[in-house]
Amino acid sequence: MTDSVNTPSRPIDDALAIWQQGVDSVDSEQLVRGALKADSSSIVIGDQILSLNSDSRIIVIGGGKAGAGMASGIEAVMKDAGLLDRVDGWINVPEDCVRPLQRLHLHGARPAGVNEPTQAGVGGTSEILRLIDKARDTDVCLCLISGGG
Repeated sequence: MTDSVNTPSRPIDDALAIWQQGVDSVDSEQLVRGALKADSSSIVIGDQILSLNSDSRIIVIGGGKAGAGMASGIEAVMKDAGLLDRVDGWINVPEDCVRPLQRLHLHGARPAGVNEPTQAGVGGTSEILRLIDKARDTDVCLCLISGGG
């Protein structure tokens, strides 16, 4: 039997463990779940309180590679608060980030690694604008943006 307490670690194992902790610390879904709070009457983001009426919809729009994880985090928070049925949205993401979510649509707006405008991105942006145009005064709109310059 190996005694892990007395077994010297290999530098590569230490480096990989440190790297993995760094990656885990910036997981977009977990960051959103930690930053966003909600109940039947409000959504709280940091020190901002967004009031909800009984008929308020929660519209989520955005774009970027981390958008899929952020969208999943929003759905989890809203589900825990009993608000998931009020969520609707469209997030443009790279094609390799598309996955099914419960209420939010992840749209493959460009191939992975291609950071140029595409027709799919233009079409996705049109859908985002359509959602915003339908927003009412009582609705809340959350915008998710990620990516480099």
